[in-house]
Amino acid sequence: MIDITTSYADGFTTAGPFVASSPERWVEIMDDVRGQLITKGRDPENFDFGLFPACCLIHEDENVLDRALDNPITRWSTLALGRINQADWRREGIEPPMPDSWHYAVNLLPMKIGEAETKDLLGRVTREMVEKSWFIGTPAQVAEQLQRFVDVGTTWMHIGDLMPMVLEPEDAAESSRRVIEVSAALKANLSH
Repeated sequence: MIDITTSYADGFTTAGPFVASSPERWVEIMDDVRGQLITKGRDPENFDFGLFPACCLIHEDENVLDRALDNPITRWSTLALGRINQADWRREGIEPPMPDSWHYAVNLLPMKIGEAETKDLLGRVTREMVEKSWFIGTPAQVAEQLQRFVDVGTTWMHIGDLMPMVLEPEDAAESSRRVIEVSAALKANLSH
């Protein structure tokens, strides 16, 4: 996929922190892609690096965020996506919840997982793993976390928020406003 991207595409995107777990890791990934571009005679300056932080938990209330971190939906999403390459957990000194070669797009068959297995799988997900798998906080705090990725070369972002899936409907409706606040804060920093 990366070979095709560096041969024909005008940019590359990945998920953060599911793949780009930190700005430092994102730089490693971008440097690898840039190296391939150079080898192919392409100019890395004419190539975009997008980040898809669909893994945000944005809310103004710390207690709501705390409950979201323990929510089974958040924990399940962490199990399947927390590190898309399960072996990447080992970089952080954490035992992966699934085998190293397991990938959600190939191996996850949710309709074949019963209640007992679901409980077992969720039991493998620690609070530390959840906290490392999401951009968490108020709109200002999440913008600050994402700004670190912009500062190292991200050229665009598509921000998503999981909170609507774990909130009451009347509060979930505020998610769009929160994402817009994050985006506005990032945009304001571009003009400085």
